[in-house]
Amino acid sequence: VDAVVPRGGPQGSNARATVRISGRAIADYGLLRARFAGAGEVDAWLPDAGVPEVLCRPPYVSPLAPSPLEARVDLSLDGRTFTASRLSYTYYLAAATARVPRGAPLGAETALTILGSGFVDLGAGDAV
Repeated sequence: VDAVVPRGGPQGSNARATVRISGRAIADYGLLRARFAGAGEVDAWLPDAGVPEVLCRPPYVSPLAPSPLEARVDLSLDGRTFTASRLSYTYYLAAATARVPRGAPLGAETALTILGSGFVDLGAGDAV
């Protein structure tokens, strides 16, 4: 596994985003599965022939579970043997409580500050 995008998303949500897992020599040998360590396994699918990536929806994680939860992502092409990845998907509980400023002139560049709790730093990765 070379990349997991996005690198994280909210826990306790049934509207889970599609996660793209890319790597080398990805092919369907009968049962594509993605394992999110500590969260569960899910079916995965090839979006297009010849593209070295699979798509999946991350497993549901209860909002009562510890947060943030970092789940290592492993991939199986046959449903039995999984990769040993170093990449992960981070579940988090973030809550915005305020934004500053509340408004700005139309068309003007304005810095926006969002205040709240549960925000996580995913490095250079995307989050949902």
